Amino acid sequence: MNEQQTKERLAEFMGWEKKNVMFKNGTTECFIGNNDVRPCSLWNPLTDWNHWRQVEEKVMEDEELVYKFIRDFATTDIYMKADLPTRCKALVAVLSNSPSSDDSN
Repeated sequence: MNEQQTKERLAEFMGWEKKNVMFKNGTTECFIGNNDVRPCSLWNPLTDWNHWRQVEEKVMEDEELVYKFIRDFATTDIYMKADLPTRCKALVAVLSNSPSSDDSN
């Protein structure tokens, strides 16, 4: 899975859809959801700690998912030293192996 696919999978997890949105200066691909419009080119939890924190907060809403993520990846030492792409890819792996995770808010 490449970085774009990882980013899109995390956006799906957040409950957002990818759509083309018309602005004054043209059409832009955006993630839309939760009364919010985020240009795809600007939202990136693989490079921005604030965006990753949004994903973490969403994970924390699901106790079972938190347990699976911690069990599969986030032992304190490994997790605290991991870079953002590693954290994102680990979460996507957990989501892929978790049929009980409900991405539909």
